[in-house]
Amino acid sequence: MHRFLLVAISVLFISKGFSQGVWCAFDSENEAKFNQLSIQDQIKAEKDRKRIFSNAQIQHSKSGPIYTIPTVIHVIHDDCDGNISMEQIREGMRILNEDFRRQNSDTINTRPIFQGVAADAEIQFVLANLDPNGNCTEGVVRVNSPLTNSASPRDAVKSVSYWNSSKYFNIWLVNSIESSGSVGTILGYAQFPYFGSSSTYGLVCRHDEWSNIGTATGASARGRVPSHEVGHCLGLYRTFQGSCGSNCNNSGDEICD
Repeated sequence: MHRFLLVAISVLFISKGFSQGVWCAFDSENEAKFNQLSIQDQIKAEKDRKRIFSNAQIQHSKSGPIYTIPTVIHVIHDDCDGNISMEQIREGMRILNEDFRRQNSDTINTRPIFQGVAADAEIQFVLANLDPNGNCTEGVVRVNSPLTNSASPRDAVKSVSYWNSSKYFNIWLVNSIESSGSVGTILGYAQFPYFGSSSTYGLVCRHDEWSNIGTATGASARGRVPSHEVGHCLGLYRTFQGSCGSNCNNSGDEICD
């Protein structure tokens, strides 16, 4: 578990520099979901989060099976605007797996402070080959909907297409993400696993930040926004969440590595 956390933390750290302003809406989305809980459920969610992290054991080498996560990509387009190609979808999946399996060509440049803990997370994402009805699928759903354009509330776009999150990891690709109250353009956001509806669990990303080919041709498009957001989906704060205090148990990402 901790082996994965260390890899994902590095992804969250590296991807901070994609653009100016608040490009990840994780904080605002999850704060809103958390505040909707009763006091008792808030306490339980926080205890669950701390329990999972406290039970994580540091493992510096490969020691277990590769966990495969069936994934569905919901391409929400507007009369084909944003209806990206399968080539771009597959390339985005390749980059995502490259990050979490630590197969990047530049791993030799890992900072010395992280060289002793950087590792293969031993998880991989694959496009589902069976849909919820047991039919063959490419793991991609294409839906024409105006909600791809800055849906408000943001999660409204998820109601357009969804597969059971206990069996699939849901990724929604959209044209744009509503950014009122934010400084800058929102490129993606994710939902914590500790609270929130199962029908909204997963991540939302602009299609022009998925992969680095096709529509993803902007200056910031390196395909790493999804890697950052998956870290949040799997329970991680940012490396320097809020601030970086002297006690690693209650500051930053709250992981002592």
